Amino acid sequence: QWRGADIRNILQFEQDFPGAKIIKLEQNYRSTKIILNAANAIVKNNKGRKNKKLWTENHEGEAITCYIAENEFFEANYVAQKIIELREEGINFRDIAIFYRINAQSRVLEEEMVRLQIPYTIVGGFRFYERKEIKDILAYLRVIVNPYDSISLKRIINTPPRGIGKATLTKIENYSKSKGLSLYDSIKEIVNRKEVGNPILRRLKDFISLIEKFIEKNKDNPKVKKLLEEIAEDSGLKMNIKQKDEDSESFRWENVEELIRAADEFDKSEQEGGVSAFLDRISLVSDIDTFDDKENRVAMMTLHSAKGLEFPIVFIVGMEDGLFPYYRRKENLTDMEEERRLCYVGITRAKEKLFLSLTKQRSLFGIDWRNPPSPFLKEIPDKFLSIELSEKDSYIVYP
Repeated sequence: QWRGADIRNILQFEQDFPGAKIIKLEQNYRSTKIILNAANAIVKNNKGRKNKKLWTENHEGEAITCYIAENEFFEANYVAQKIIELREEGINFRDIAIFYRINAQSRVLEEEMVRLQIPYTIVGGFRFYERKEIKDILAYLRVIVNPYDSISLKRIINTPPRGIGKATLTKIENYSKSKGLSLYDSIKEIVNRKEVGNPILRRLKDFISLIEKFIEKNKDNPKVKKLLEEIAEDSGLKMNIKQKDEDSESFRWENVEELIRAADEFDKSEQEGGVSAFLDRISLVSDIDTFDDKENRVAMMTLHSAKGLEFPIVFIVGMEDGLFPYYRRKENLTDMEEERRLCYVGITRAKEKLFLSLTKQRSLFGIDWRNPPSPFLKEIPDKFLSIELSEKDSYIVYP
């Protein structure tokens, strides 16, 4: 649901303002006939709406491509390869957009973009590895690998809040300069010499104990996934992020779960180097200066961020039941209708070509999903779709 939006404002308008003249804006100047007809076919299933049917004098257009991938990696590769093909046909990167339902989906797509050197930008948000919750937990990893990383240490010393404020940090920094010590060694010396009052002393001691515990664990070359899970739990990050998610109806913990899944992928690849190698890999993927052209980039965004925008070419990924529509309460009709409106918005952002994709299997939030296709796909008449399979085997698109 868009922030502050309430469909009742539209549905009850005539009741609230009797005698008002209603003018329906139904002619569309953006999309092809096929794209509009597909969007109309979906949104007409909503009961809570004013009856309206968009039409256009634009040409018929191409059928909507619906690609069925084996998993999210095949899906990301398909999207990236299609973008390369489109670029070779003369389409600018800036004329292409990728929409996804939730932020956590962007990681695999971003990594494939970087791998194939496709310039992209995240609209209305941050790249995956630039998100606060991701930078926070990665800072813990960096300190565990190198406790003399003062930038990362300052980031985590009071994250989540543990009562070590700016005044205490300033005192530690001054102590560090006067003694010629690192921040980490300064904290340990301040604790050993009891240079601060008891409440702060206890908090600093607990923080150092936490870091030292994980430094010791890392000496045994543990799985990165397991170490991340323990850091999130023992540091209090997990509880803190989940509480904020609950208060603000956001999905930041899902991003952390996606990072943990990235660590699991790294562990299973049997690469040597443990946490250090994992951090090196992330540094390569998250390099924001990879591309010189600051303007001509593929736009990537959540469907909510797409409202009001338009692009000649649009990809909507993750068209699976449970992901799009994304359920918090599956039985809630209002939620379902909001999701359908969101799908309508996404589809009608496309001017010339629309690609929809889904996977047979998807790993998300540390769980392997085998969800059926989105019910929104079933609502699009077959004549508007062109199905592409990642393999030649049979797969029932509309079970």
